[in-house]
Amino acid sequence: MFKRLRNRFLLMHMGIVALIIFVFLGTQLIIMYNNMERDTDKALNSAVMPHGDTLSTRHINIRISGPAGMPPEFLPRLSPIFTLWLDQDMQIAHINSTFSVDKDFCDTMLGIALAENSPKGTVKYDGSYFKYKFDGSRVIFLDTTKEHGMFVDNIYSSLWIAIPTLLLVFLISLLFANRSIKPIEVSYNKQKEFIADASHELKTPLAVIATNTDMLLGSADAEQQKWLWYIKTEIDRMSNLTANLLYLTRMDYTEDNIAAEVLDFSKMMENYLLPLEALFYENKIDADVHIIPDIKIKADSEQIRRLIGILVDNAVKYNDGSIGITLERTASEAVLTVFNTGKGIAESEIEHIWDRFYRGDKSRSSAGGFGLGLAIAKSITTRNSGHIMAESMENEWTRFTVRFPLAK
Repeated sequence: MFKRLRNRFLLMHMGIVALIIFVFLGTQLIIMYNNMERDTDKALNSAVMPHGDTLSTRHINIRISGPAGMPPEFLPRLSPIFTLWLDQDMQIAHINSTFSVDKDFCDTMLGIALAENSPKGTVKYDGSYFKYKFDGSRVIFLDTTKEHGMFVDNIYSSLWIAIPTLLLVFLISLLFANRSIKPIEVSYNKQKEFIADASHELKTPLAVIATNTDMLLGSADAEQQKWLWYIKTEIDRMSNLTANLLYLTRMDYTEDNIAAEVLDFSKMMENYLLPLEALFYENKIDADVHIIPDIKIKADSEQIRRLIGILVDNAVKYNDGSIGITLERTASEAVLTVFNTGKGIAESEIEHIWDRFYRGDKSRSSAGGFGLGLAIAKSITTRNSGHIMAESMENEWTRFTVRFPLAK
């Protein structure tokens, strides 16, 4: 339980920290990208190059090699921009460039830009990135490979910052989570030990009082018997409470050690319900029972019997005339449903009925229980890899559904 609590704490904490880190770094990258786009757009829009003379293929005999292809003395001053002047047939008429290009390259770039079918955009060619813009009878290209590379480098740098930071935060969070949960775990274990010890110590005096009360009942007159019966009733309730507390404590201590075996769930249900037919008849309960045979699950037999008893006992105790019990199978699960008409459970109480000692104002308090039955049912179901849920319509009906994986 405490491992799950620690893991939930770590997951929540790491999620918050990761969100903060990635929002911060992501915002920086977005700002950087927008600045890069603004600067390249500004460079592209201001690239008004003189018309110059028509360049023929023989004048352009060096294929593009990027800014590195230019003489070193021009690199600081020249932008990697070239402009293609087009004729009426969208063919290259003139070329102006800050670095050496050849006609084949220009034809290729023009074809790529025309294929984009957009007045401006970014294209990739031979590992380089170019921004282009159509401006009347010309198209201007700006080499943005350097900017793109810097942006990618910043992404990797951000990841190199984020990942070690998250790892460091995880280790620190794990350390503090263990230290924070340790006192709670110690306190919880002491509380469980106290409940177990107190319940165990109460068993003997309750048994003695019950025995003496039975002996007094045999020789008491009618008036005395009335008071003795009150005492015996409360002793039985206290004995039941201590037994349930001991059972819950035992389950807490043996959370990972259940005696799982393949059980005939259908046969267990039939064996439990068969002796109750007389009870249903005596209390004028209309019981609709439907059990599909040969449904098998892998679980602790003693715990499953107790689970069946809790759910059926609740249905009998809180019904106002009819109950329904069905056991069926799906493709992968055994599904037990226990239904009863009656006062039902308020919607606001559904999520609390699994809590220990919780009793709703209408649906359970009148029966005099201690609010431990459904807590035990929940614990049994969880420890046997099952799932239990409750549904109810107040003042009409209540239904509990339990699902267990079928035995393979």
